[in-house]
Amino acid sequence: SRDPDYHPALVDANVLNTLTQALLSEIDAGKMALTRLLERFSRTDEYREKIVSAGGIAATVQLLEDGRPGEKVLASQVVSRLAEDDALREQILAAPEVMSSLVDMMKNKRLTPSAQITAAQAIAPLVTTASGQAAACEMGMVSALLGTLDSK
Repeated sequence: SRDPDYHPALVDANVLNTLTQALLSEIDAGKMALTRLLERFSRTDEYREKIVSAGGIAATVQLLEDGRPGEKVLASQVVSRLAEDDALREQILAAPEVMSSLVDMMKNKRLTPSAQITAAQAIAPLVTTASGQAAACEMGMVSALLGTLDSK
């Protein structure tokens, strides 16, 4: 829903579990709308832990790896918001596919420079810890960042 007044009722109705399970399914129909909804929920601090508890990291990884360009951008925004919370950041970093997918987005010349920058912005809160910095370096984030800046 675009109206955030409905979000508490949707979260109370356990819609986040259904949302993440739908995103993890093999069915492509409606994924962009579901991704948009996940991104909207991630804007609210109190829903972020619930997103992760409902399988939001796995759903986000799948979108980052296999989604359409618009879905990848929205998934990057979700990662960025979830990573603002210290405890959630560590859970995100426990899934190595997140960092590798974000770095791959930065390297992907078929994506718009704006999409590549969104991926870089999602990496920013992840590299505030030593483990995040190590993961970013291991995945080639520095060369990806230089390539993104070079394309601007």
